[in-house]
Amino acid sequence: MTPMILTFSKSMTSRDLTALLALILGVATLIMPSVMIRFENSNDGNLEDAAKCLGAKAFYTFRKVLLP
Repeated sequence: MTPMILTFSKSMTSRDLTALLALILGVATLIMPSVMIRFENSNDGNLEDAAKCLGAKAFYTFRKVLLP
């Protein structure tokens, strides 16, 4: 018998989707505080301002400057 998380079938029930959503939300609530603390402590704004002055869009600035 294979574990349910490793089997993917075309007929997922609402119970399966609910369990998957609960798993994702549970993990996100554990990870997000540490990610937010890292963003607050590591950015003084200079790199973000420089990217904006050079014409970078908001999503590009987030993806290439803030996220790494």
